Amino acid sequence: TMPPSTSRFGGDVYIGQTRDLAISFARHACLEQQHGRYTYFNIFCDCSTSKTSDDGSIPVTYQPWIPAERAREPVVGATRPVKPLFSSDVGELLAVSEALVIATYDIAKSGPRARENTVVVRIFNDNMFNLQYLQGSRALDQGRV
Repeated sequence: TMPPSTSRFGGDVYIGQTRDLAISFARHACLEQQHGRYTYFNIFCDCSTSKTSDDGSIPVTYQPWIPAERAREPVVGATRPVKPLFSSDVGELLAVSEALVIATYDIAKSGPRARENTVVVRIFNDNMFNLQYLQGSRALDQGRV
């Protein structure tokens, strides 16, 4: 199905209405590596901010995938410093952006093997403000409720 016209993202945005539902979905996603012609690439991202300065960082964690094979490589974690970072919402959005960059690079690096299946990139983030923004149900200037 096509995303709603207000969506700011070309994919689906699922929001777990409770913490337990979100954790359950993330656990299930990590167990599901491939289904039919779909290969799943799961990426987790977040933002950290300092309480005493304008320092921040955006950690991204993922497990590299090998299309059409059951083998998996060890989990990879990457952290990028962000300075200044005055808003955790901006940091979370930067983390989602970094996750998209990593996914794009990793799929391109796989070359012809990535074309054997449809690669479904699933990005997990815990910032409700940005998830609602990407979904199209909130504007950036609405602020926090």
